[in-house]
Amino acid sequence: MTDKNIDELWIDVSDAVIRKAERLASARLTEARRRLSPDRPTSRNSISQIRGAVGELVVADWLRSLKFVLSEGFLDDKAHDSDINVKGISIEVMTAKIEDRIRTGFCVPPNKWEAASRRNAWGYVFVGTNSDSPPRRVLLQGVAELSDIALNPPKFTFVNNPDLAIENYIVEPRCLKSPSYLVQVLSGTAKE
Repeated sequence: MTDKNIDELWIDVSDAVIRKAERLASARLTEARRRLSPDRPTSRNSISQIRGAVGELVVADWLRSLKFVLSEGFLDDKAHDSDINVKGISIEVMTAKIEDRIRTGFCVPPNKWEAASRRNAWGYVFVGTNSDSPPRRVLLQGVAELSDIALNPPKFTFVNNPDLAIENYIVEPRCLKSPSYLVQVLSGTAKE
């Protein structure tokens, strides 16, 4: 892990993380019990599934490196489990290519937001990846509390093809906080 500055947290992805992500992606594509929500047209493929799994694995490793004890709900994909839980605080992970986020903003599909709400999640960690496939470097781009995600009605967003636009809540820039804020929340030192 590279940790120059917690507000610009780039992390190199190890071969071991890639192998775990590939296994997890394969399971998500082949095991019906893991399909917890309708498929988005751009995510039902191994490249997207690996990218998402890399994000989850990297966030879990990052939190463990900061000495947090956590459970990883993403490993089993059970409907009632958030991606990560630390001391009773549930966290979801949303991963996308950095270049795609430049076009779409920080997005959360309404069905994912509703699932996070049912799980009483604190909010989201937004992980950005380089364009490599599988991604070899990720950036913890920011965090947002669940209450700050759906402040505006969802909009249709797309990266390249308007025919593949999907509905998303777009997080207002003022609502994004640095990853260090999540560390403060989990440590009980966050200030309102």
